[in-house]
This record gives sequence, C-alpha cells and structure tokens, in this order.
Amino acid sequence: MTQYFVAPADYYRAWWDIERYYNTSIFLPEINNELNNPLKPFVTPAHKRKMQKDNIVNLEHFAMLMWLNDTVVSPKESEWFGRWDENKNLEKLRDQNVYTEDLLGLKTLDEAGKLHFYSVEGNHMHLESWMISDLLVPFLIDSDELPQSQY
Repeated sequence: MTQYFVAPADYYRAWWDIERYYNTSIFLPEINNELNNPLKPFVTPAHKRKMQKDNIVNLEHFAMLMWLNDTVVSPKESEWFGRWDENKNLEKLRDQNVYTEDLLGLKTLDEAGKLHFYSVEGNHMHLESWMISDLLVPFLIDSDELPQSQY
C-alpha cells in the first residue's frame, strides 16, 4: 500500500523473490517494460511498450550519474540500470535482456552515442558545482563537446 503514496517505496527490485516483485510492484516492472500490464485500460500492452520505447529513443541524450559511495541505492549500479539477479550477482545493463532486446530503446540510444554513463565520488545525490557545470550544463546548452562517458 505504501508504494501508492511514496514513490521510492516501489523502487526496489527484490532479487531474492522475483515473482513477488513482478506480482506486487506497481512501478518498476511497468516502467522497465518487464510486464504486459497496460498503464491505462484503453492502451494495449504492445502499444504502451512501443510508446515508452519511442519516447526514450527520441531523446537527444540520456545521461546517468552513479555515486560511487552511495549508501541509499543498492546496488549503486542500478543508477546505470544495473541490477541483482536472483542469486545477488550484479547484472550490468548491457548484459540484460532489457538492453540486448532493446525493450526500452537504450541499446538504440547507446549505438547512436546518446547514452552516457558518469560516476562521481560521494553519497547519493551529493552534488558539487563542478558536477553541474561539467556533467549537466553541456547537455543543457547542446554543446558539441560532451563529457566522455565512463562505461
């Protein structure tokens, strides 16, 4: 019930009980195109998945930031779409079917040079001015010189 009122309560992927995660989580499986449940009753699952993918593929850039000393997000690599499998082994994005089958369009973005991975020292959401000026501003001003992706 909490996940209906507090968004972060539904940001958890229970790697040890994946079926329960699929059956009870209302956000992550849906947004990750892991289920066939439509968000709205008049949108077919296939149409919804296509709309989500089209929206992501049409981004000019998709930049992700991972804090190396994160004590809030676990695994911290989920800030780059990493996740634990059912045995708590880390699966990086490029090793997952969401990427290899291009379910979200991330592979399309990656192959076009539009998917960017950055990591910084510090705990979750600890921002310093250089992070904004060096990692965010170049995307906002549509710079020809974007920061070098780290993955």
